Amino acid sequence: MYMIVVLSGNSKELMTDSGAEGLEACHSAHEDAVEETQERSPAKATGTSYQADSLMYAEAVKSSPEDESPSSEGQQWKENVKQLLDACEKGNLQSVKHVIESGHLRVSIEDETGTTPLHSAAANRHVNITRYLLHKGANVDERNRMDETALHLAAGSGDVRMVKLLLEHNADISATDCLGNTALHFAAREGKTNALHLLLWIGANIDATGNDNLTALHLAAWNGHANVVNDLLVYGADLNKKDIWGHTALHIAAREGYPLIVKDLLHSKADLNAQADDNYSALHFAASDNQLEVVEVLLSSGAAIDDTDKYGDTALHSATSYGHVSMMKTLAEKGAEVNATNSYGKTPLYAAAFGGHDEALEYLIDIGADPHAKDKQGDTALHWAAYHGHVKVVELLLSKGLDSNAKGYYGRTAVHRAAERGQAQTLQVLLQAGGSPNVTNEDGETPLHIALLRNPDVAQLLLEKGGDPSIKSEDGGTGLHLAAWTGNVDALRLVLETGKVDVDEKDFAGCTALHLASEQGHFEVVEVLIDIGADPHTRDKQGDTALHWAAYHGHVKVVELLLSKGLDSNAKGCNGITAVHHAAERGQAQTLQVLLAAGGLPNVTSEDGETPLHIALLTNPDVTQLLLEKGGDPSIKSEDGGTGLHLAAWTGNVDALRLVLETGKVDVDEKDFAGCTALHLASEQGHCDSVKMLLDYGASVSAKDNINLSPLDKARLKGHEKVSALLEGKVNERPKFSTNDVRDLAFREKPRDTFLRRDVKMADEALGKAGLHFDELNKIRVLDPEVSTTTTELKEECKDFVDKIAEFQKIVGSFIEMVDRLAKEVEKEKMKAIGNRNQLKSMAKQREAQEQQLQALISEKKTQLERYRVQYEALLKDEAEQQEFVEQFILQK
Repeated sequence: MYMIVVLSGNSKELMTDSGAEGLEACHSAHEDAVEETQERSPAKATGTSYQADSLMYAEAVKSSPEDESPSSEGQQWKENVKQLLDACEKGNLQSVKHVIESGHLRVSIEDETGTTPLHSAAANRHVNITRYLLHKGANVDERNRMDETALHLAAGSGDVRMVKLLLEHNADISATDCLGNTALHFAAREGKTNALHLLLWIGANIDATGNDNLTALHLAAWNGHANVVNDLLVYGADLNKKDIWGHTALHIAAREGYPLIVKDLLHSKADLNAQADDNYSALHFAASDNQLEVVEVLLSSGAAIDDTDKYGDTALHSATSYGHVSMMKTLAEKGAEVNATNSYGKTPLYAAAFGGHDEALEYLIDIGADPHAKDKQGDTALHWAAYHGHVKVVELLLSKGLDSNAKGYYGRTAVHRAAERGQAQTLQVLLQAGGSPNVTNEDGETPLHIALLRNPDVAQLLLEKGGDPSIKSEDGGTGLHLAAWTGNVDALRLVLETGKVDVDEKDFAGCTALHLASEQGHFEVVEVLIDIGADPHTRDKQGDTALHWAAYHGHVKVVELLLSKGLDSNAKGCNGITAVHHAAERGQAQTLQVLLAAGGLPNVTSEDGETPLHIALLTNPDVTQLLLEKGGDPSIKSEDGGTGLHLAAWTGNVDALRLVLETGKVDVDEKDFAGCTALHLASEQGHCDSVKMLLDYGASVSAKDNINLSPLDKARLKGHEKVSALLEGKVNERPKFSTNDVRDLAFREKPRDTFLRRDVKMADEALGKAGLHFDELNKIRVLDPEVSTTTTELKEECKDFVDKIAEFQKIVGSFIEMVDRLAKEVEKEKMKAIGNRNQLKSMAKQREAQEQQLQALISEKKTQLERYRVQYEALLKDEAEQQEFVEQFILQK
């Protein structure tokens, strides 16, 4: 069974079971029941300590399934806590004592917000309950979820007795909440003067700062508590202390509109012209928030009326930004400069135009503001009003004689600015006032160009007012090019319906509208252009068709459409590159599949002898398998003699290398025109896995390139230690002779003295029959006396020769030592020279390979770069305009 204790005021109800009386009685508020149960079963009740966690739910005792669930226990516990906190809040001391002394809830129990009974009592000024809770062991510095202590809440409520009681129990006077505020901050913020005095008398830090560097003086000024401000000043608060934004108490009081506090601060010598981090002064703050009385006080105290912030704005700029006409009049009457310019050359008139404040604008013009003034970029207020679509301001400025065709920054007119932002109503007003839809800026762009590029919705209005889409911009593009580039089909149709443009008109890069639409992947635009008669076979200045561009960017639907119109997937463009090359280069697998299915050749070569497979291996190996499956031949050599195997080895892509080797179409030791094998290239690049694979396929470690370097030499020169060690292990392997090899070698050695031995034997037998016996030497003397004489002479000569040989040997030994030393030095120098030469050769080859890679990209990108230039310059203008917008936004601030 689950025990449930229900408390209601002082009433109680105990639900129990005979098997759990002791446990349930301990949770009950009925002291008699507890005592009775302890007498009957002391072991069950004695020494029980109730902690917060153990009281979260009532103990469960096994019983019948019909008993209450644990969820009901948790709900009851929450209800009990709520009732205790309510009792503390309402000041019901008897109920509080009953719950606490019954042992049902601990004295520091807290709810889900972290509020304890002490917090509740202190916040609601119940001193007796607070004293009781402290007596029962409540922690005086307990914190809630906001890190607030009872002292914070007491100070905020202004109960001096409560504050004193908590301090007597050693409450931490410097404790801070989650915002860094002390009890003094709370008292100042709430305007509790007596509590403030007590805290200061006890020793609270008067200039303590919170997380935002706000002091008690800041908070008192913020909330308009003049008495608290005066008291803090009397106690010596730092009146010029700044928060993290550089605001002093004077800034805050001026902004919030408390003239009395402003006077008190100034009387206490607050810095009148102190500036915040954005160089805003108190006058700026008051003017921005239309605090007229405060401005009067500041100006009468000597505030600099034309003092500027970090952007060069005066107080008049600030007031005008918000359209505070009454404030503007006050400042102007006090002598503010009506044509003062900020850091960007903008007068207050610009602020009025930017914000669309027509009344403020008219007032400024009436008191002498120049409506024709230009900022540092050459724009007038009309340009900005048109840009933001403030129709009334535009009409007012036009009535003052401003020209809607006057050019400002980058040669733009107000018509350009309105078209750029799609301000249709403003554009209508400007065109009716004589604004031209065909006037050009410095890039040769008309308002129609701008509209087609950024806001096609107003293109129809410009066309109706005489906008000419055939006018070419600086890059040779017409309105048709821009409509195609953006992909707006409706705008495209509007341009085509004028009949003023040639559908195959080329810009200065030789691109037609079809090229641009294909490049951007605008399928509907491509479809419309072809339907109206655009020639899909037209080539740009680099020789590329729309198909090349669509394939390069992977626009599958556009590629399929162009192929259906008869374009050849093998047609060569820039540098002999086909659409298949382009798709392979960018790894456009789906596009490549479409092109190959349409008859695209995987082995067609460019001017550099590169096939799509070569390019894929070099730039996007992921599509290699597709090309091989479609018949790509890795054995075809490019301009430098390299095969697909060379390229796979060079890039180090092991998967691609394996695919090439598994075709069986390449010789693993095939050399390019520099004499390099695939192993040379992999070793030079340090691709250890590729080297292992090539060795597994039988690549020769002893192959030499045209400068007599082996793969090991290449690896050593590049400092690839792992590859070098791998190759050295292969080089050091020696072949072993078999037993048969040794026997065959011995068999080939023929005895050369067979006949000599036979003659000597016959002579010896003849002398023996004659009774003569000679040793070997006498035999020779008898048989050949001349040999004996000659032998004696030879013996002497040999002796002399041996002596001379010994001397010569010494000389030769010395010479050999000298030669060895020289040889070693020469070898060192030779290796250095070879290393340097090979390194230079290797660097040259690497640069050549890189150049070959980049050359194709460069040639292909030239056209695209030319085409992107327009967009880049447009972005630059956008950036400048956004910067201006930011500046004006800051000006409003």
